[in-house]
Amino acid sequence: MRSPASSPTMIGRESDLVALRDELDGVRRDGGLRAVVIGGEAGIGKTRLLAEFLAEAEGSATVLLGRCVDLGNDGAPYAPFAAILRRLIELRGLDAVLEAAGHGAGVLSVLLPELADDSAVPARTGAERLYELVTVLFETLSADRPLVLAVEDLHWADTATLELLRFIVRMAERGHILVLLSYRTDEITRGHPLRAYLAELERTRRVTRWELARLGRGQVEALIEHLLGCEPDAATVDRVYMMSEGVPFFVEELIGIDGLATGEDLPETLRELLLARFEKLSDPAQRLLRLVSAGGVCVDHELLSAVYDGTPDQLDAAAREAVVANVLVADSTEYTFRHALVREAIHADLLPGSAAGSTCGSRRRWRPARSARRPSSPRTGSPRTTCGARSSPHWRP
Repeated sequence: MRSPASSPTMIGRESDLVALRDELDGVRRDGGLRAVVIGGEAGIGKTRLLAEFLAEAEGSATVLLGRCVDLGNDGAPYAPFAAILRRLIELRGLDAVLEAAGHGAGVLSVLLPELADDSAVPARTGAERLYELVTVLFETLSADRPLVLAVEDLHWADTATLELLRFIVRMAERGHILVLLSYRTDEITRGHPLRAYLAELERTRRVTRWELARLGRGQVEALIEHLLGCEPDAATVDRVYMMSEGVPFFVEELIGIDGLATGEDLPETLRELLLARFEKLSDPAQRLLRLVSAGGVCVDHELLSAVYDGTPDQLDAAAREAVVANVLVADSTEYTFRHALVREAIHADLLPGSAAGSTCGSRRRWRPARSARRPSSPRTGSPRTTCGARSSPHWRP
């Protein structure tokens, strides 16, 4: 297996880059604060877009970047802001930062413990005081040079980080501040706190929100050409476009793999990404997905019921969990995997002796069910190719 490639040129995000430049120009020209929230599925290119823009903006603005990390309940509050404050001190100097913070500078020790100074801590040191101080700090230090504040992977943000960001976006009035936030749309399942948070944030006129789309075939072809350094043949473009479905990270991982036919041939980095959400599901949901992966591209409820060895309620519960987790997508008649490569990875992950059976065993369980439900077309007498049964309405998110 070869090492994954990365294109030196960003493809398909030119209009997004122009939009970010316009936002920074507006902040520089009009002052105040603007915020942009960028969503998209894993691998769609959010990090690449921000990296390109931030590198470009460094020549005319103070660029600060913080990242949220998936640490569950063990994550430290304000983790992205600790990195942001350290970078601010590197760029502007400790003295300038403490001077801008004024008499409340000691409160910054909540973000960076090494700044603790008991003599400088005022009586009021709660969250509200911290929010005020950080907002004033950014306003003051962006008076003569725009400040770009970027926070990635907001879907993993702790509550304290979200509240501080909310305060900054709502309350900052002076200076020249551009806030950039990114998140994975496929992580925001029903009940995720970021759903209501983003809806509330979007009601603020200062906030612009958009999602990055998958690449079209022409853009995939251009990306492959940059990766290979030569014009690709049509068969290569068709194969990679079909398997990647236009997700840039998938394109970069797939290109250069000769004879890729099954999920067993996928690069390990790609398999890990594809299986990450699957591995967080319950055992019943995983068993169902292994069974579905052996059933083909299109599977309906009646067919699955014929091969599933549990009760109808257990089937509905497992399917609902998979849909809510954004592994399966359901409509009124059928359901499929969110991405074709997810099915390939799960199908390759089938192990002998599992509840779903081995790969061959799972396939054998589908054959009699399909044979029993294969009516002939009234015109041609050939088997129908569409799914005709209704899927459970409970599966839809």
